[in-house]
Amino acid sequence: MSRRVPLPTPEKTRTWAEQMALEQIGPSKFRSLNGTPFGAYSKVRGQMRPRAFGGHVYAQAVYAASKTVAKGMMIHSVTGYFTMLGLADEPFTYEVSVVRTGKNYSVRNVNVTQEDDPTICFSCICSFKRSEPDFMNVQEEHDVKETYAPLMGDKEPQDLDRNVSHLDWRQVPADASPSITSFFPGVLTSILPIEKLHRDRRYLDRTNLYFFSANTEPSADPDYNLEACAHLFHSDRESIFAIIKSYELADVLEVASSLSHTVVFHVPGEQVSFHDREGRRRWFYQETQSKRISDGRALMEGRIYNRDGVLIATMMQDGAFKLKPMTEGEKVRRERRLNNPPKL
Repeated sequence: MSRRVPLPTPEKTRTWAEQMALEQIGPSKFRSLNGTPFGAYSKVRGQMRPRAFGGHVYAQAVYAASKTVAKGMMIHSVTGYFTMLGLADEPFTYEVSVVRTGKNYSVRNVNVTQEDDPTICFSCICSFKRSEPDFMNVQEEHDVKETYAPLMGDKEPQDLDRNVSHLDWRQVPADASPSITSFFPGVLTSILPIEKLHRDRRYLDRTNLYFFSANTEPSADPDYNLEACAHLFHSDRESIFAIIKSYELADVLEVASSLSHTVVFHVPGEQVSFHDREGRRRWFYQETQSKRISDGRALMEGRIYNRDGVLIATMMQDGAFKLKPMTEGEKVRRERRLNNPPKL
């Protein structure tokens, strides 16, 4: 039997560095030291085992790759493919290979396996670059406060209560009060009654809103790649499950899983940090939506902003869906409903 790693529990808070902790077991090979969040169990080789949260593997693969690039190189783009089920209580092994090492850009490939099954369960290409602070800076204006006001009113994230009772971050009651849960290990993430916004919106116009920070301390020498990985970790929060909720597909869903996930950062390292230069905590705001379902898949698109509305990162995830058999009439009625506003 393979070794086991400790799963996260509400009783013991992990720092973000602890959640991402790696041991080096080869020149470019690393192994995880802590278990991942999990929301379900699956039968694997005769045992019920917790299924790993894909965002952990996605983020930790980039963190492993960051240990092989020159100082000053910052992650700016990663595309990963989820090829097999991962287990939350078993270490992941990250094997990093060099695609290119350049003066301003370096590219790495990371293949991820687990001990009980050496088949690759995740693979990604990630690119690191040096900052270009003098380059032009253009984006569409975005008012974070206005977007979140229907759910939070005048409150800021730091004003909300901490709540550790929501052990599965994907299942938020419709009547939940806005709060923050620290069960998502290493990261503080919001509990928001998003259904309030969904009720009178066309299904294709529904947006899922979250805010988050990382359990880090101010540092005189911050590891911006480590902090960027917290954004990657949270970027996969709900993802496919958010699509299921937005389109109200739970009653006909059989199987859903992530296929690929891409995140592109638009800012230099200091702007992804979870503390400003005065040591004050920063919160970031994540918005996701889906505009397309077809061919057994659904596409989730998202953006991460800071409190001032600066676009920090853009993401896109492709997910596979298998629905229960429906008659042609049932399928047409459901498609018609999804393309029109819900009846109140």
